Amino acid sequence: MGLTAIVFKNVENLKKTFGENFFEVDQTTGEACLKPDICSQIPLEAFVATSKRLGNHDEIRYLREKISEIFSGKGSVILERVLYSASHSGDVIPSSEFFKLREEIRQLRMLPDASLNSFVESMVTLINCGILEENPIVFV
Repeated sequence: MGLTAIVFKNVENLKKTFGENFFEVDQTTGEACLKPDICSQIPLEAFVATSKRLGNHDEIRYLREKISEIFSGKGSVILERVLYSASHSGDVIPSSEFFKLREEIRQLRMLPDASLNSFVESMVTLINCGILEENPIVFV
């Protein structure tokens, strides 16, 4: 078990590559799926813009403890929406929260703590991809 986050490709980008009228879109996650009556050989990885494993149970606990020292009691997006559990699939962080999340990541980047680097870089990738694809970050 562990925590993985993804950003789905924007359906408009998929339409440019594979054609119109193939897809339905989940309005919460931005996930595009083939319509039920469509038979296609589109590979599953074509639907995902990026996927990042944020950590296993122990790694998420460690990150939560470490980062709570910095953002404790401040309504942190990282603590309340990302690291509150090591397994919360189906949750999303909408693009409306990217600015605050990006600011928190910026603060973490300034710390001289190498143990946060992988997490920080994964979150930067997810945020940038979410902005580019105009889709939320989704936990799976």
